[in-house]
Amino acid sequence: MSRKPSRQPSADRTPEYEVGYGRPPLASRFKPGQCGNPKGRPKKAQSLAAATERELERIIVVHQEGRAKRLTKREVVSRQIVDKACRGDLGAARFLRDLTDLAGSAGIAVPAAGNAISPASLPIDKTDQAIIAEFAALIRTGAGLPNSEDGPASETLGSDAQGHEDAVVQPPSPTSH
Repeated sequence: MSRKPSRQPSADRTPEYEVGYGRPPLASRFKPGQCGNPKGRPKKAQSLAAATERELERIIVVHQEGRAKRLTKREVVSRQIVDKACRGDLGAARFLRDLTDLAGSAGIAVPAAGNAISPASLPIDKTDQAIIAEFAALIRTGAGLPNSEDGPASETLGSDAQGHEDAVVQPPSPTSH
């Protein structure tokens, strides 16, 4: 059986090949299809926040009301916290309050209460405008709120047994909290 001549010249056959910088010996070169770094670059160490985020986005199957639902772990945890807070768990309620406060301060939109209607979305009719104007006039003049039984709420209570008169009762101003 005869040997076929090698297509790749060896160092013995080509005396004109000079080994040096950028010219490795032909025998130690990478073979075609062989990688110089078979293990690849080592993976970067992952932060705890990134690992937690990835785990919270993992989808699991939850059986609810006799049906299997696919939810992320984030959704499952948030449902459990809200359910515990609704059952009266004060720790869960505080955690939920702090979480929504933190989200609001970070600029993340926190949805309002479920069925609440925002006051800005309600139309203001002429009756509402008249009430607002009358209330604004009362505030400007410094008068008290009208009492449904006796007229104005600013009234003197009378005098006590020694003859000292009581002060005028005024409701607190809307700006004092």
